[in-house]
Parts: sequence; C-alpha cells; structure tokens
Amino acid sequence: MFHLRSGALLIPPLVVAATQMIARPSAQVVLPAGVSLAATEGNDKQFKLFGCESGQFRFQQVDGDLRNAQTFQGLAFRRDGFDVYDTAFPRAAELQIVMGKGAHMGYSDTFDANFRWPTRTVVCDRTFVSLPDFRTPPVTPPATFLPAIPFTRPFYFDGTEDLVWEIDVYTTTPTRTSYPLDAHKTVPEQLILHNYGVGCIANPTQPVLPMSLASTGITYSDQRLIELCFYVDRAPAMEFPMLLWGLDEQQFPFPGLCTNLYVNPVLATPMPQANAVGTSTYTLRVPYIDAMEGQQVCNQAIAYDANQVYPIKVAGSNGTSVEVKAPMPRVKSISAPTVATTVAPTGIDHGFGIVVRLN
Repeated sequence: MFHLRSGALLIPPLVVAATQMIARPSAQVVLPAGVSLAATEGNDKQFKLFGCESGQFRFQQVDGDLRNAQTFQGLAFRRDGFDVYDTAFPRAAELQIVMGKGAHMGYSDTFDANFRWPTRTVVCDRTFVSLPDFRTPPVTPPATFLPAIPFTRPFYFDGTEDLVWEIDVYTTTPTRTSYPLDAHKTVPEQLILHNYGVGCIANPTQPVLPMSLASTGITYSDQRLIELCFYVDRAPAMEFPMLLWGLDEQQFPFPGLCTNLYVNPVLATPMPQANAVGTSTYTLRVPYIDAMEGQQVCNQAIAYDANQVYPIKVAGSNGTSVEVKAPMPRVKSISAPTVATTVAPTGIDHGFGIVVRLN
C-alpha cells in the first residue's frame, strides 16, 4: 500500500526495483556479442532461414558473452555483404521469435531443453513480415540492418546467464531461393609460439642432436578452453620428463647443468615416460579466465640423465613460450528444416551465429 508523508509518495522497495527493471531501455546490441560486428562484416553466411526448400525453418542461437542487464524490444537482420544472388527476391515470411536464458556450456541439440524454464518467452507472436530484395550486395560492407521486427512483449535480460534466442519460420514465399544473411563463424585459434635456446645432448642413440621441446596451443572459443600440447624428443630413454612452467623467458646459466635454465619455474608437472628413443607427449586443457589474456606462459622439459657428463645428472630442453589470447566469442547454434523438429538433425554448429541487432 502507498502512503503519503509531507506530500511525498512513498513506494515500497520491491515496487521501485520492479519499475527500474521494466523501464531500463535496451542499447543496440549486435550478436554474436564477443566480436565487434556493429561496423564489421561477419565472415560467414546463412541462406536457409528465409530460403529453405520446405518454406519452414527453425533456428536457435546461444550467446555467452552478453553480460549487461537490459530490455530487448526488437530484433533485426542484415544482408551478407558480398556477392550477387539472382534468386534473393523480396519475400514474405510468417514467423515467431522466442527468447530465454540458458547455458552456453550445457547447450544441446534439443531446442526446448536449451531454455532454462521458466525463462522461455514468446517475445514476438506469430506474425507476417515483409523482407526486401537481397539480390544485390551493399556498395560497402557491412550492409545496413533491416528495420527491427518489434516484439509483442519486451524481454528483460539480467545478464546473469547466457542469452538464448530462437526464430521459427512457419512459411516463406517464395521458397527454395537463397536469402543471404550475414553470419559469423569462430574457429579454434592457434596461439603464437616462440622457441628459444638450445637443449643439451642426452640420448646416446642420437649423440649429435640435443633434447628438444616443441609445443602447440589452441584457444577453443566456443568452450572457453585453452589446450596446450607438448612434445619432447631425444630425452633420456625410458625416463619420466618433468615440464617446468614459468611466466617469462629466461637464459640463466645454472652451474653444473648441461644447458641454461630457460624458465623461472613456478610449477612442475610430470610427463608420460619417454620411449626408447626419448619421445614423450603431454596434453593439458585448462579453463580460460579473463585474467589470462595477454599472459605469457613459458616451459622447459627436464629429465634425470644417469649418463650426463655434467655434475647435475639432469638433461634439459630448449624453452618455449606462448601468449594467451581471449577465446571469443562464445556462440553456438542449431537448426532444423521444419518448426516441428525438436532435435537438430545436424547437431550443434560450434562457433556459428547469425549476426543480429537487438534493440
């Protein structure tokens, strides 16, 4: 109940919070949110949403990089920025738009299961929209976004989970003609690696070649994982190498060691036993956190070497280093040729998303 005091209207706190939530307007957000695509062309296309042979299509996308609380009131597409498509005529489509909250990491090929109930909301009731002529590309990509399809009911997204949106196209006229929408595909990104220094001779079967360490690194954008693979060659036969970890490159001549110390170690992890010619491989996957971006990770392999002529009976490899990059964006999608399909027949398209603007 409201109360008057000295001419002021006192409103209970819960009512104030609810009013602020509803009233908060939406900024214009371009998805996938992990890439700056507002003024940049996506690197892929989507033809079938308004051009499927059946005239129907079901498409769903999850975006894990949107964290600002806001209210969405419409959704807009744009044409792909390149190439002429002679059959991309104007068309009419009957569609419905659904939004809700979900989880990027738990995203599945089952449409309804990807919404965390009861957040699934039909934000645009089934309606007809007219789509323009897309035969000719823009003079300069990216294309301008089409006018937004207005929502029947605004959708409040609080930013605490991942955003799931879906568009169900019930009819398209004409059918079987491509309609090129801008899209973006993120692939695992190879990390930039640097090898430095030289290891020492350890394996008597190959006395002229030093012990070596090679590594590769990949950032899996859609899973927010970093994978590092290490390959040791010509280590002491049948020994268990240790992998040293540091945060900067070193060239420290350690007294009594057959080679330099190439990292200032903060951690050591065991590698599998080397075979008869001194080969061992090791793969490590770690979750990515934002504090990792731009950090340098350095490694060197060492192993006990009973035949080493230096006082310290340890053989060492060269050093390797890698700079960690942010795995963006976190986006996945699924699609089906009819709106009645409940499980996507082709599974999850990791890293793929249609470029849309939410108003």
